[in-house]
Amino acid sequence: MEEKTILSNSQIKSKAKEALKGNWGTAVIAFIIFNIVMYSVTYVYNINQISNYIHDPYLVRENAGFGASGIIFFIKLLLAGPMTYGITKFSMNLVRDKSHKIENIFEGFKHFSGTFIMNIVLGIYSFLWSLLLFIPFFVIVFVMVIREFSKTNMDLYSKGNDFSGWVIAIFILLIIVLTVALSMILFRYAMTYYIYIDNPDMGAMEAIKESVSMMKGNKTRLLLLYLSFILWYLLGIVTVGIAFLWITPYIKSTEAVFYDELKKSNDHNAHEAISTL
Repeated sequence: MEEKTILSNSQIKSKAKEALKGNWGTAVIAFIIFNIVMYSVTYVYNINQISNYIHDPYLVRENAGFGASGIIFFIKLLLAGPMTYGITKFSMNLVRDKSHKIENIFEGFKHFSGTFIMNIVLGIYSFLWSLLLFIPFFVIVFVMVIREFSKTNMDLYSKGNDFSGWVIAIFILLIIVLTVALSMILFRYAMTYYIYIDNPDMGAMEAIKESVSMMKGNKTRLLLLYLSFILWYLLGIVTVGIAFLWITPYIKSTEAVFYDELKKSNDHNAHEAISTL
C-alpha cells in the first residue's frame, strides 16, 4: 500500500512563500482592499465621532447610542461571509498556481446566500462555545475577587499581597488555557470556506460538517502552525501594523497550503480504502 507523504509545518510555510514569490504586490493589494471593504465603515464612523467630539463633546454624548453601532454591525454582517469567501478563494488560487486576480475577493457575492448563512452559523457556534468556556471562568474569578476583598483582618490583609499576586498569575494562566482550548474547539470549523469553494453545490451546514471531519486529528497541528507565526506577529506590532501588509497574505497562503495537504491526504485515504475493498 502506497503511503501519502505529509508535509511538515515548516514545509507548508516554505510552499506558501514559494507561491508568493513574484506575487507579493498582488497579494498585498488584495488584502488591503479586503480590509478597506470590511472596516472602512467603522473607520469613517470613528473619525466622524472624534471630529464631532472636538467640536461639541456634549452633543456626541447626547447622540451616542446603539443606532449607529447597530448599522455598522449589520453592514459587516452582510459583508463578512462573501468577503471571507473571496479572500480565501484568492489565496487558494495563488498557492495552486491558478489565475489569481484581485477581483477574486468579490466572488463571494456570487454565493451570497450560502456565505451569509455560513458566517451566521459559524458566528453562533463561536459565541456558544465561548459562553460554555468563559462563564465558569468568570464565576471562578468573581469568587476569588470577593474572597480577596472580604478579608477584614488587617494582618491577614497585609499578608494577602502575595495571595493577590497568585490571583493575578492564576487569572493570566486561566486566560491562556481557555484561549488555547477555545481555539482548539473552533479549529474544527477552520476549513469550512475552503471546502465550500471546492464544492460550490454543497450547502453551508454540509461544508461545516465536512470541516469538522477533516480537522479530526489535525487541530493540534494547525495550532502549532499558527504559533509558529508569533515572531511575525510581534514584528507587525513593533512596526505599528505596517509589516502586517505582508504577514497577513503569508499566513493566509500558509493556511491554504495546509488545507490542500489535508485534502490530498483525505483523498488518498479514501482511494486506499476503496482499493482494499
